Parts: sequence; C-alpha cells; structure tokens
Amino acid sequence: MRFSNCGAENPDGLKFCNECGAPLKRRSGKCGFENAPTAKFCGECAASLSAPIGGPEPSQKSASAPSVTAELDSQAAIEGER
Repeated sequence: MRFSNCGAENPDGLKFCNECGAPLKRRSGKCGFENAPTAKFCGECAASLSAPIGGPEPSQKSASAPSVTAELDSQAAIEGER
C-alpha cells in the first residue's frame, strides 16, 4: 500500500507509515472507503474494520442457537408449570 503523504510503500495491516510515522487510514474491505485509523466500523457501509479483509463479517445471530432453544422449549413442555 503506497502512503499518499510521503509516497512510501507499506505492507497491509500497519497502523503507521514505516517511512514518516503518520497514521495510516483504514480501508473497508467491503467498499474500499478510507476511514480514520481508530475507526472500528466503516463510515460508508458499516462493515467491521476489525475483520480480516475478505473474511466473514461478524454475524448478528442471537445468543442462543436454535437447537438449544428447541431443547429448552421441549423441557418446559414436559415439566409443566411449577
């Protein structure tokens, strides 16, 4: 990745330029938008910036898995009301 301030070539994943020490912008892996170095989510598409580029986004699933919920429902039906 070529840094626009000093023109130095820097490997991906760095937070600061190897040549001048300035903070590098974080690009969204989803839309390519340049975000502030401290951003956790993209300001353009809301993608997580902590996920590896090209990797899966964190899911928005509920805390309990469907199989656990089904098991709890069946146990409640068996035990009845207390």
